[in-house]
Amino acid sequence: MFARNHSLALCFILTLCLPEAGWAARVLSNLGQAQAPAGAPVSTNAWQASSITIASDAPSWTIETATLSLEALVTNPNLQLAIVANTAFRPDLSQTLVAFGPPTFAANGHATFAAQASPTPRLPPGASYWIVLGVTATDPTSPLPSGLYRWHFSQTQEADEGRADAWSFGSQTASAGTFGTDWTPDTSTPYTFAIEASRPVTPMTLSRWRAQHPGGPVETSAYLASDDDHNGLTALAEFGFAGAAEHLPAAVRRDDGVVGLTYVRWSHAPELIWTPQFSTDLDEWQSIPPEDMETTISLLGLEQERVHLWVPQLPTPHFLRIAVSRP
Repeated sequence: MFARNHSLALCFILTLCLPEAGWAARVLSNLGQAQAPAGAPVSTNAWQASSITIASDAPSWTIETATLSLEALVTNPNLQLAIVANTAFRPDLSQTLVAFGPPTFAANGHATFAAQASPTPRLPPGASYWIVLGVTATDPTSPLPSGLYRWHFSQTQEADEGRADAWSFGSQTASAGTFGTDWTPDTSTPYTFAIEASRPVTPMTLSRWRAQHPGGPVETSAYLASDDDHNGLTALAEFGFAGAAEHLPAAVRRDDGVVGLTYVRWSHAPELIWTPQFSTDLDEWQSIPPEDMETTISLLGLEQERVHLWVPQLPTPHFLRIAVSRP
């Protein structure tokens, strides 16, 4: 199946490859949105917070990381990030629901905080919360003992593509004085951050898939290669792309003219991996390095997700395919 766009051709072929796919996802993010050039100060004397809301029909998620658009002007080892309860439309520091460890700063200006195991990093649905950033103690070794950071605002209330349906940015931010006292809420666009969480998903294994789709050869390799329903797809292809023709790779075009592909896969299938590959002649195929790909993932309920894949730097003309495999 081919789709041609000027000198770029896309070829979607179902083949074999391997290891294990993770199942954590960004449930809420605006890191891809335009942000205000000047951030709000964060120090011992200036704490900042941004509200989030989780709808009542959401499942329970385990928070893995939070990533902030954050400048470190003067570092302080006592920088603290937490998600706390909402009381009277203000952050309630007496109810810390998710505590995070120290940040890791990346060259792109993002700081990632890993959630700590205690308290259990889960947020009950049907409530609003605050993600709070502040400095909890002075650092006498620093030229500015309180430390100084700048957390950037988003210029829009919009979330990036791929968020969980039940998660949204709240309509308020808040600021506080020394050590998070006297919170003052403000109706504002949110700060710029992303939350990644793992989903309570029952893994889709081959044995579970076969129990749901009986028939075909008993022996595993023969079954994976079979086409028992005579629809032109092997059992491996149906397993890998969640059993529907509309889930197969299809050509898509971005607003900037870059052509990519989209497909649907299982959110958590530890026996499968989906490997994007490219070729310039349909003979020699190479895996595409992760750093060369631009990917967005939209969650489809709990068990499936839609992937949009873009590879703008490949030579032209070229062909793309998704290689699906299990060990």
